[in-house]
Amino acid sequence: MLLKNIRKIIAVIFFFGLLLLFMNRFGIGDYFQWMAEVQLVPALMSLNFIVIAVLLVLTLLFGRVYCSMICPLGIFQDLITLLIHRKGRKFHYSKGYPIVRYAFLIAFLAFFAFGLASLIALIDPYSIFGRWTAVGTKMGAMFNIVAAVTFIIICIFAIFFGRLYCNNICPVGTMLGLISKYSLLRFNIDTDKCTNCRVCAVRCKGSCINAEEHKVDMERCVGCFNCVANCKQGAISYSLRGMKRAATPDGSRRTFVGTIGLLASSYLFAKATNVAEAVEAASGKTTPKRHTPVKPAGAVSISNFNQHCTACQLCVNNCPQNVLKPSTELSTFMQVEMDYTNGYCDIDCNKCSQVCPTDAISPITLEEKNALQIGHAVVYPDYCINNATTGRCGKCETVCPAGAITLVEKDGKMIPSVEEEFCIGCGACEFNCQASPVKAIIVEGHEVHKEV
Repeated sequence: MLLKNIRKIIAVIFFFGLLLLFMNRFGIGDYFQWMAEVQLVPALMSLNFIVIAVLLVLTLLFGRVYCSMICPLGIFQDLITLLIHRKGRKFHYSKGYPIVRYAFLIAFLAFFAFGLASLIALIDPYSIFGRWTAVGTKMGAMFNIVAAVTFIIICIFAIFFGRLYCNNICPVGTMLGLISKYSLLRFNIDTDKCTNCRVCAVRCKGSCINAEEHKVDMERCVGCFNCVANCKQGAISYSLRGMKRAATPDGSRRTFVGTIGLLASSYLFAKATNVAEAVEAASGKTTPKRHTPVKPAGAVSISNFNQHCTACQLCVNNCPQNVLKPSTELSTFMQVEMDYTNGYCDIDCNKCSQVCPTDAISPITLEEKNALQIGHAVVYPDYCINNATTGRCGKCETVCPAGAITLVEKDGKMIPSVEEEFCIGCGACEFNCQASPVKAIIVEGHEVHKEV
């Protein structure tokens, strides 16, 4: 039995790993960026009251349909169950762990109140999902370890315990569950038809059907409709509160949910890792230690960015120059910052500001972006090639799009000099600096972005 279970885990990881590589190779996930706009936590972070209101109304009417039809992490778990347990996984009713789930909810609310977005990202389902879309060697070992560990844990939960994460850890599930208790439509058991076969309970991935008392715990029900589909007596209906009979959904709803799940999961694995990036990361390039991190244009300020970024990695996945990467600092862990190891910020690109779901990076035009100074270059003459040879490198001067760098003579050597007021912090000089292993010119960020 143990060997069989291990084989299941390996099969899931192997299958979705191959799917991840396939999606990344063909860029299919770009078509599903809209999903970020309808996630609850990003909506809360950006105060998108329209999305928040729609999700609350949906929950009041239909229960936790968000968890089964909108949340990509929930859909992902359903796909695992479908793949591994084609004949149906047997679950058992449990009273759940209310102390655990409310503790996570309280922690989430505290993080939200104090603007600790990096801690929110550790348990937010969409942020977990986002980390998987960005996994790769360019992200650094710690990021990849966190992403891999959460991936394996979620897979194990889904294989053996159904929606254990959704009902005991996920703060979104707990919040919506409190509302779902009072939903207009719910699952009702007709005691006149029920033969106490308990099939509904063993097929319930939320472990929330008490077959003995003929009750469904709507606080933990994720609306998968497994109970309705597996009840041969037709004793379970999705109907108004207190009603015993109502029309039950046919197979079309389950087909629809499955289709949505397949589409949504493709974004989960899109644009993640590729061989070229792995080789480049293994080439010995190192990220310099900055006194002040650099945040993308549109972030307004470092503090504003850190309070709103949910570490969903959507900007990372969409950065064509591979400039954005997750932070490894504890206070901003997995939140995004600029890194010029593999590229520099193209003055003709504002993609990150167009895809951010929380306004951590506000939408800006190219003209607005190029008028912003997100940082400035600092020269370290001791490391400059020109200081060590009689030649003239001049690479940084050549590639600077703002014309902020010139070579000036110093002790008979031509050393770069930066006009700080003209520098926009794009990182073209740092990326192209020929000095190795330590760069001779490094971009330092600004706490508040300035106009140039």
